[in-house]
Amino acid sequence: MEVSILPLSLQSPIIGLLILALALLLSSLKPERKALIFIVTLALLANIYSTDLEKLLIKKDEIIKIIMAVFGLEVLSALLSKGSFFEISSKMILQRIGSPVRIFIALNLLNALLSALLSNILVLSYMMLIAMRLADCIPELDPTELVTSLIISSNLGSMATFIGDISNIVVGVNAGIGFLDFLMVAAPISLLSTSLSLSILLLRIMRRKRFKCAPERKLLDEIREYDRSYLIFGSFSMILMLTLLLISKSLHIDESLALGVTAIFLLFLGGESISKVFTEVDWTSIAYLGSLLLTTELVNFAGGFDALIEWVTGAHTQLNIYLASIGLSMLIDDAEAVAILTPVLRKLGVSGGAWWALIVGTSIGSALTPWGSVANLIALRMVREKQRRINPLRFLYVSALAVIPVIPVAYTALSILGG
Repeated sequence: MEVSILPLSLQSPIIGLLILALALLLSSLKPERKALIFIVTLALLANIYSTDLEKLLIKKDEIIKIIMAVFGLEVLSALLSKGSFFEISSKMILQRIGSPVRIFIALNLLNALLSALLSNILVLSYMMLIAMRLADCIPELDPTELVTSLIISSNLGSMATFIGDISNIVVGVNAGIGFLDFLMVAAPISLLSTSLSLSILLLRIMRRKRFKCAPERKLLDEIREYDRSYLIFGSFSMILMLTLLLISKSLHIDESLALGVTAIFLLFLGGESISKVFTEVDWTSIAYLGSLLLTTELVNFAGGFDALIEWVTGAHTQLNIYLASIGLSMLIDDAEAVAILTPVLRKLGVSGGAWWALIVGTSIGSALTPWGSVANLIALRMVREKQRRINPLRFLYVSALAVIPVIPVAYTALSILGG
């Protein structure tokens, strides 16, 4: 794709980088306006660099595949949400547990597992509601530690699969990494990282006196009304999609397109009531992702990332990418970090190990700060709405305590499993 750069200072690659940096700053300050910010940024850059966005989108068909996969994931998450899947699964586990330690373990493991299979934004949002009720029920569970642990387990758990996070889908499509590849490389690293970080936090909790609570009466005492058809159809859809992902490579089917097409087919197959889920899909997030990816591709074509390319190359390319992805995803949303680094890695023609470094690094970095992921920000906003305040400095202290030890351990595992 050729971008026409007229001999004007306004059309320098540096201008594109500055505009992108401003957009990233604004999106961090106003996460609820991310879609609007990047749509405006995309329009501005397309005008500056005289770029035909239609031709750009056709050339970068990976973006279409990514959007289709995210759409499929959104449909599945919406179906299960309307069927109260999250509330029911949480209640089935927690109502059988009495000690705070076991509740802490069960809640975080459930959170990590669901975040690996569904939209971690939706999963973490429901988990925050449960966490606030637990904090009222069990004084021994420090709200800051509980909320921080859920954010950590969500981010590290979502690393495990192709559909666990938008960042995984972006990298998977661009690097040709499939669902089974994630299970063989990312899943063990995710399990190791999650176990280590939660063990550190668990040691802090176990120092306190145990307290018996009746979560079946006080925690999820009411499950909102739901249509059983959504729960049944959503569960069937999840099984079907996971099965399709497992066999797609042997059937020579593109995994990302299969997710989107299957979602559309299931909605129409389910009839009028199920097809209403279309209105529940987070179209704003899809618009944000599409405009973000197109924006970073524009900056890349204009040469804006050349300096970054020089930095990550060298004898320790994989380590440089790992550290760069951690650092970027600590400062900005992990999807934005991946959108910036993906064109760089593609231009470098790096091996699979460097792509795995990007996946693992962004998952770890996003678990370290409150603003490292949209899911983090939404979860903490929900906590504030429940009249509770999580001190940012305390959050950073607890997350650093639990996640920093993961960095060398995960990289060692990555060097062994991901080459």
